[in-house]
Amino acid sequence: MDNLFYSLIPGLYFSQKKDSLKPGTSTSISFTIENKGSVAKTYNLKAESSSNFIIPILKNGTVTISPNESKIYIVPLQIATETPQGKYSVLLQGNEITTGENIIQSTKLLVAGNRKLSLTLLDSPEFVKAGETIKSTFLLKNEGNVSENLILESKNAAIDLGYIFNFISRRK
Repeated sequence: MDNLFYSLIPGLYFSQKKDSLKPGTSTSISFTIENKGSVAKTYNLKAESSSNFIIPILKNGTVTISPNESKIYIVPLQIATETPQGKYSVLLQGNEITTGENIIQSTKLLVAGNRKLSLTLLDSPEFVKAGETIKSTFLLKNEGNVSENLILESKNAAIDLGYIFNFISRRK
């Protein structure tokens, strides 16, 4: 049997919620393929996404549809952790083996923003005398998919403003 996923369950069962998808997860989207003709049709299918960060797990497949029937073709997707927040599309292209008839279907999906900052103390004196300067070193990581602007402030101390930060996510 061909290496593909499809089902005869009605399309509403597989309909996606309009909610945002989280980076670093897997999901699947479904396409309904119909054969309104009187002859069985076999399609070679290819799935593509509008971003390199959204990867169809099964890019190619084959499906045969009997006359006057329809089938649900499911495309599993991996949404990379680095996927920037935004709107994307997934395209399913098909070519009928005998007639060369082409079908093209597209669906949209929305990837949610993921704000994930971490701050780690790298170096700090254990004790200081009154009036001494306290020097500390921190590691700040943006492990999300949203760019951040940070403001450095202190309640009771002066901050060396020798550095200006524009904190960008690690999506490149």
